[in-house]
Amino acid sequence: MIFFVELWERFGYYGVQGILAVFFVKQLGFSQEQAFITFGAFAALVYGLISIGGYVGDHLLGTKRTLVLGAIVLAAGYFMTGLSLLKPNLIFIALGTIAVGNGLFKANPASLLSKCYPPKDARLDGAFTLFYMSINIGSLLSLSLAPVIADKFGYAVTYNLCGAGLIVALLVYFACRGMVKDIGSEPDHKPLSLRNLLYVLAGTVVMIFLCAWLMHNVKIANLVLIILSVVVTIFFFREAFKLDKTGRNKMFVAFILMLEAVLFYILYAQMPTSLNFFAINNVHHEILGFAINPVSFQALKPVLGGGGQPDPRRYLHAFGQ
Repeated sequence: MIFFVELWERFGYYGVQGILAVFFVKQLGFSQEQAFITFGAFAALVYGLISIGGYVGDHLLGTKRTLVLGAIVLAAGYFMTGLSLLKPNLIFIALGTIAVGNGLFKANPASLLSKCYPPKDARLDGAFTLFYMSINIGSLLSLSLAPVIADKFGYAVTYNLCGAGLIVALLVYFACRGMVKDIGSEPDHKPLSLRNLLYVLAGTVVMIFLCAWLMHNVKIANLVLIILSVVVTIFFFREAFKLDKTGRNKMFVAFILMLEAVLFYILYAQMPTSLNFFAINNVHHEILGFAINPVSFQALKPVLGGGGQPDPRRYLHAFGQ
């Protein structure tokens, strides 16, 4: 169940991400520089909000409820992105909706999967291998199809198809949720708190408009991200120094790995942006006499094992958590 939910969610997300910068330039009239800056702010918010979704899943609504809410918000964001062709100013609200929806959704399938097995169970690594396979399959399908569909039928059709991917993910979840009825975080085993739900819904709406405003004012967004990075780093080391020597050393190793991840994501983000336009403008678009949409070259990424990103929850047991 988790395999197919993640597959269809990643199908939708990578379909949107793969053509987003090109959509900015060709359909909304952005310059390449503006498109890259906006995409960068969007990507930062997409991954920066994941920790909030993890907190909501673990402490407020429960892993499964947060997963469902995130999928609904994501689907709404994808459909709004298609509508931005008719009303271009809607694009920033659409991107804010996607960022918040991804934040709510992203951490929770992996969290749910990790709860399906006892701590340090040898089967957990195999389960996560299948989990990341679902990410690669979903991204391969979307990155192969989305550019072609956008070219032949229009970007609105493509984004609606990505939204439909989220609907399929939700249908799979509701059809198979009995498999995980006894699995989840602590709030999953309690009746839904209406107060917590209202808080989360209100926070979701506020965060959508805040993210939209930040992407519309990228210089302020950059300043906010710098401040947040400093605050998070200070908090991280403050918590690390509260631990004993062994725990502190593990935290330092984790920090080094996070710095490596920052470098990885800087390079990773070039694929749907600068490398995408390099392929469009500087690469021969035929292979063995067959014309290939240059944006579809990104489909090589999951084939080579780069469709998914590391999720730290997979490795928590290695740090004694």
